[in-house]
Amino acid sequence: MSKSPEPLRKILDNNTRLAALTKRSRQLSQLNHILHNILPSRFSEHCQLANLSDNKVIILCDQSSYASMLRFQSAHICKTLSQQTGMNVQQLEVKVRPLSHSRRAERHNQMYLSKRSAISLEQAASGIDEGALKTALEQLAKRCRQD
Repeated sequence: MSKSPEPLRKILDNNTRLAALTKRSRQLSQLNHILHNILPSRFSEHCQLANLSDNKVIILCDQSSYASMLRFQSAHICKTLSQQTGMNVQQLEVKVRPLSHSRRAERHNQMYLSKRSAISLEQAASGIDEGALKTALEQLAKRCRQD
């Protein structure tokens, strides 16, 4: 008889490297979300936070034109990230990394909703009794905020 799989939480608790990687991944994901809230909406599809270390934030853009526009806003981005995260962000490095053809096609098939739409979905869900519709609205709003 085969042994049942171990719960993921147990594996993470027993492996400090894996736990540290998971923690860092969550931190970068949260920082990316903060960055997307700071940036004008036209940037959100084209820019992604790659790293934050030693008072420097590294952002990847899929087109050089967005990277150039982002560099002009570096002082504002650093200041706002510092205020919202409590970190002392002093330098912004922007790198261009074009999307591969398959990722480009994948992104165009995804639905895009604005932050305002996500808030509206959350408000609509809060007024509905527990059920499938409420769950679907909450998940859709959460997905909008993470993208």
